[in-house]
Amino acid sequence: TYWGDALTPEFLAAMPPGAFSTAPMGEDYAAFLAVTGWLPEGFRPVRPNQTKELKNAFVESYLMKPHYMYPAVKDFEPLFSKVKFMLPNGGPGGFSDVAAGRTDVYFAHKQPFTDIFAGLPIAQAAGCTISDFDGNPVQFKADVKSRWNIICACTQELHAQVLSAIKGCPRADVTK
Repeated sequence: TYWGDALTPEFLAAMPPGAFSTAPMGEDYAAFLAVTGWLPEGFRPVRPNQTKELKNAFVESYLMKPHYMYPAVKDFEPLFSKVKFMLPNGGPGGFSDVAAGRTDVYFAHKQPFTDIFAGLPIAQAAGCTISDFDGNPVQFKADVKSRWNIICACTQELHAQVLSAIKGCPRADVTK
């Protein structure tokens, strides 16, 4: 699996033994790497941050459109009010941002199947802690119409604090 990130122009790949990054090389080359698993010179392992406290966390969540932003800010104020910085970005790049240490948490609220499963493997390969909003492991289900509530955190400690902060918050019904 590979994903070109929206925050920085780099190429991220999930392949044994982890997640890796380099400068963009073009779609054909990226597809070749994804199929062969070959790791060329110039790739570097990506590693998430080691942030352990919510008050120091940079959190990314898709808040670009008003119909996402207003309900999310209201419903998840107990989380968003405790963090150091909110980045209103998301999609598959949210997972790679946590994996590469650009943010500490990706809070994927009501995100579509394609946004979740395009970026999730990179965060998993980098060693991020990932679950649904109830702390359950994410189970792949092939339903392109599904919506997901997922937390991807750089450390287990930070992940636990996010879960604690959203306990009792209203949840949108999602298919997962």
